[in-house]
Amino acid sequence: MLGLNLIAFLAWNVGTWIGVFLAFGLPTSVQTSMGIALYAMFIGLLVPSLTRKPVIVVAAIAVLTQAVLYFGVSPFIPLSSGLSIILATIVAAGIGALVYKEDQA
Repeated sequence: MLGLNLIAFLAWNVGTWIGVFLAFGLPTSVQTSMGIALYAMFIGLLVPSLTRKPVIVVAAIAVLTQAVLYFGVSPFIPLSSGLSIILATIVAAGIGALVYKEDQA
């Protein structure tokens, strides 16, 4: 198991460093668009699993929680976008785990 984890860890790190060095050679417009590509990748992972009701409900709870944190809380308590996404994810996953038991998923 240690060997498998070590290979995966090394492959991840080598790929990351290759990406870092190759990114410097990309045009500025492509470098800027990579921020959008990350969101597109997550949407591409989420959409195929939206065929079951529990997944749709948890995704909707995450969106609503993020909206409340952004529009309702952030003007009074400044939150970074990363922290608000993490909080929305934890809240949605927690509610989904409480509402939908393992046999319902």
